[in-house]
Amino acid sequence: MQLKNVCLLLPLLLLAACGSQEGYSPEANAPAETQDLLATADSVSFNSDISDLRSASRKIIRTADFRCRVNDVFTAATSLENTVKAVGGIVEESRMNNENNYTSSHYHTADSLKQVHTYTTTSYLTLRVPVASLDSVVKTIPELSTFIEHRTLAQNDVTLKYLTNSLKNEPSGRTTKAMDVAKKSEEVIAADQYLTEKHDQTVDRRIANLELLDEANYATIKVEFFQPERINTQVVINPDYYSKPSYGTQLMLALNNGWQILRSIFIALISIWPLLLAALGGLALYRRYDRNKRLQPIK
Repeated sequence: MQLKNVCLLLPLLLLAACGSQEGYSPEANAPAETQDLLATADSVSFNSDISDLRSASRKIIRTADFRCRVNDVFTAATSLENTVKAVGGIVEESRMNNENNYTSSHYHTADSLKQVHTYTTTSYLTLRVPVASLDSVVKTIPELSTFIEHRTLAQNDVTLKYLTNSLKNEPSGRTTKAMDVAKKSEEVIAADQYLTEKHDQTVDRRIANLELLDEANYATIKVEFFQPERINTQVVINPDYYSKPSYGTQLMLALNNGWQILRSIFIALISIWPLLLAALGGLALYRRYDRNKRLQPIK
C-alpha cells in the first residue's frame, strides 16, 4: 500500500521539481530549427518600409477563384495538377462528380432495355502554390478552358495583424519585476496561473503568425471545371420480362380469377335476397293484373 502511494506521488514531485527551476522555458530546450521558426513568428523587423503598399515585406494573402468550361474535365484537371506540382505547389483537394440530368429506358429486345443517361461532369480543385508562381499558374487556366464563367483574384493584407501579434509577444520588464515580487509573496499560485495563461496566449499568437506567413507565402487557388452535357447509353436486362409467370401459370391464374368473379357475383345475389324476393313478388302481381285485364270482355 505504501509503495502504491509513492508511485502516485512521484509524478507530482517531478512536476514540482520542474516548476522550481528558475527561468525554465520549453522553448529554450527546443531544437534550433524550432527556435528559428518561433523567432520568425515574433519578429517585428522588416527588410523594407512597410508603409509602401508595394513593399516586399508586407504580408499579403493572395487567392484566386475560377469556374471554367472545358472540353474534358479529367484532362484539364490532370494537366493543372501537374503544373502545380511542377512549380513546387500541392494539391489540397481534387474531386470529380458526374451529375445525372436525365434518364430514360426503351425496349431493346424482348428481355433487355436500352437506358439513356445525360450527365454533366464537374471537377473541384483546391491548390496551394508559391506566391512567385501564382501568375504563371493563373495564366495556365484560361489555356485549358473554352469559356470562363467567372474569375476572381483577391489580395488580403495582414501586415498589421502580424505586427500586432509580434509586439504583444515582446517581453515586458515591468511584468517581469511584478511577477518576481508576486512569487516572493503569498500569491504564488495566482502568479503561476497568470504566467501559464500568458504563455498560452503567446503560443496562440505565434501559431497565428505562422499561419499568416504560410498563407502569405503560398497562394490558394480554387478551380471548378465543368464540361458540356454528354450522353451515355447501356443495355440492361428487362426485369419485367423475367418476372412474368409462365403460360401455364397464367392460364391457371385466369381460371382462378374467373371462379373468384363468379363466386363474388353469387355472394352478392345472396346478400340482396330481400330485393330479389320483392322483385319477384312485384312481377307476379303485374302478370296477374295483366292477365285479368285481358280476360275482361270488350264493351
